[in-house]
Amino acid sequence: MRNTAIAATLLAAVTLGAAGAGNAGPIGPPAGPITITQTQPAGVVDVTYRRHVLPRHVIVRSLYKRGYRKVHRVYFHRGYWRARAVGRRGVVALTIDPRTARIVHRRLVRPFHRYRPYHRGGLSFSFGLH
Repeated sequence: MRNTAIAATLLAAVTLGAAGAGNAGPIGPPAGPITITQTQPAGVVDVTYRRHVLPRHVIVRSLYKRGYRKVHRVYFHRGYWRARAVGRRGVVALTIDPRTARIVHRRLVRPFHRYRPYHRGGLSFSFGLH
């Protein structure tokens, strides 16, 4: 009796396995060459190099948070954001990483010239007398 149960189970497994294999598709790559075509509508420019780039307003906001004022001339050039801003030393040209908004390069364009009317190299005493 035990042999017949094992034989029946084995027969059922083989039968179902054969039916399952018959319904399955081929294993491996399909036969024949595969062609991939990419079509773009007229007038559309491929901008895959700008994938995952932070937008302009995020770059400007990060510069303001870092203490720069009057941020202007913000443009994307050769894989980096470029901008001009007023920093604590004067007008600076900035190069910003487009993925992290980190400042990669900073160059002073025009330094501040502070006007000091009462300090011309000598001593000045004022005791409240005019």
